[in-house]
Amino acid sequence: MTYSWAAAQEQQRSSDDIANAPFWPPLNAAAFCQQYAVPAELDNAMISNALILAAAETNRRLSGFKTESEAAGYTRLADVDGHTIGASIVLVVLYQTAVYSAAMADLLSRRPMQADDDRNEVADQYAAQSTAAIANISGESATGVYLI
Repeated sequence: MTYSWAAAQEQQRSSDDIANAPFWPPLNAAAFCQQYAVPAELDNAMISNALILAAAETNRRLSGFKTESEAAGYTRLADVDGHTIGASIVLVVLYQTAVYSAAMADLLSRRPMQADDDRNEVADQYAAQSTAAIANISGESATGVYLI
């Protein structure tokens, strides 16, 4: 199996949500694949695994934010902040960005290296997007050694 960016075939993606921990919104593999142009040759199990691992890490990194939010009486991320743009809740979009960007960085890191491959640079950019989204949610600065 190759992991090029050219779609080898159409892959039927599940539109079912992937359940998350109760405070956090569910994830959707089909939405992730569409938004991040995930290559068709990556199978659904690999994508689901990457999303679950990325969510677990994002949830861990946001555990302090979750604890503070729950102490303030919130039971869901979607209820914490009333800011919306269009029909989208900003904190939920930031959370999805954090998880989906981390998952994409993980998927890129699994591809075999090629001589002219810039996947490490692209994966680092996705990881930086994830870190920035987490920082935005928690109200902290995203600058630091990780992004330099």
